[in-house]
Amino acid sequence: MSDQTPTYVEREVGNDLSNDEVFAWVDQALEQNKNMTAIGINVSNSLHQRGLAGEYRRVKIAMDPSLYPRDVVRIQFGPKKSN
Repeated sequence: MSDQTPTYVEREVGNDLSNDEVFAWVDQALEQNKNMTAIGINVSNSLHQRGLAGEYRRVKIAMDPSLYPRDVVRIQFGPKKSN
């Protein structure tokens, strides 16, 4: 059993970035951490209301009220799954 703790990558986006720009950042974060498996994407309430919901690149997106009042995207990574 692995004792590795999850890794988080987080960015405060505010209203400065469009949804497409936020997803471009998510793509970049996924690429930079391709040695790990993305477990989930958490977003603040306001980003969820803007339409960042559902799944992206087969990773579930969930609203996380604890991120309020900041406009934040947080990606959780775990160990790479072996096939």
